[in-house]
Amino acid sequence: MPTTAYGLTKMLGEFSSKSSLLLRFSMVAALNSSLPNDKNLSSRIITLPRGAEISVSSEPNWNGVTVNALVNLITQLSLSDERPTGVRHFFSSSTLSKFELVKLLSQHYSRHDLQIFPQNKRSQNSELTTEHQLDHDTFWGLIGHNNVPSIKDLIMRANG
Repeated sequence: MPTTAYGLTKMLGEFSSKSSLLLRFSMVAALNSSLPNDKNLSSRIITLPRGAEISVSSEPNWNGVTVNALVNLITQLSLSDERPTGVRHFFSSSTLSKFELVKLLSQHYSRHDLQIFPQNKRSQNSELTTEHQLDHDTFWGLIGHNNVPSIKDLIMRANG
């Protein structure tokens, strides 16, 4: 059972079905996007003025995936004969704070000129129950990974 109000409302809003798949994920949007007016985190980092100072939350921890990994998973799921059902989570093997994620992305984009400072802020995280856990070996194996990659590995592979 979830330990927070957020986790409880999330669980109550998710309908598990034996005939459909509800895929839950959090992602870093297109790491090589050049779309005009793109508002994702990567685009914001790229377009910050030289030498900008930014304060980024050091909480909560995040363990999302890149859009590239998500696209690979959805493609392989659509081509596969196996049809997972129910509520499934797709996430990386490591967790990062938003502060750590912004620092990693700024390194990825060679934005060494940015001054990034941690900002401590309390927030609530939802807990995942056992019935909501994803068999990661199956999903990650489907897209060619022997092990569940970290978000750092996913970001480094995004343009490679």
